[in-house]
Amino acid sequence: MSTYSNPFAGWSNSRGNSAPSIYGALPYVQGAPPTISPAGGGTVHFAFTNFSPSILNCSFVNHTSRTVYSVRTDTSPIFTVIKDNEGRSMALIEWHSHPYVELPGVVPKQEARRWLALSADAKFRTMTVGAARYVWAPNGEYICLYSTASSTPQILARIKKIQNVVTLELSQTAIDSRLLGPCVLAAVLLQSGRNID
Repeated sequence: MSTYSNPFAGWSNSRGNSAPSIYGALPYVQGAPPTISPAGGGTVHFAFTNFSPSILNCSFVNHTSRTVYSVRTDTSPIFTVIKDNEGRSMALIEWHSHPYVELPGVVPKQEARRWLALSADAKFRTMTVGAARYVWAPNGEYICLYSTASSTPQILARIKKIQNVVTLELSQTAIDSRLLGPCVLAAVLLQSGRNID
């Protein structure tokens, strides 16, 4: 398994590209599936399932189908709350014309468009967690999270939608860096079908 995958390799410079975007959040790219860096161990698999009717009301389960988080959206006022399996709130999205996000102790309350900042060319989103910066970029059928800490991009996580399931795979490095919560929150935003800018 390669530890290097160029996040920009599949992007076309042509303006005539008619491939659909991923819910308007990022451009669509075709190519070989990216691999997650095995640094620090294997890959940890999760999935958003039981959509009712979307990712905004679903269960987030591990590889044994045990519920890790639940995602619930109230309609008045419009909040999406991500709770752990003991019912404690883990993250919050406030749906306004410019949505706000919060992951207490990790991501302070801020506009989603600031936390997942879209690049000027609309080809990737930058996610800041603490002092670290990461990039979400499309790669084939996936939206991949890359570390920006080194000159060699390393895939830390990837998201893929398959019918009514969204998979989230994290490298052990991402788990050790406590990126599960931020990745879950980002996946909900990116797969919500809503404008987050």
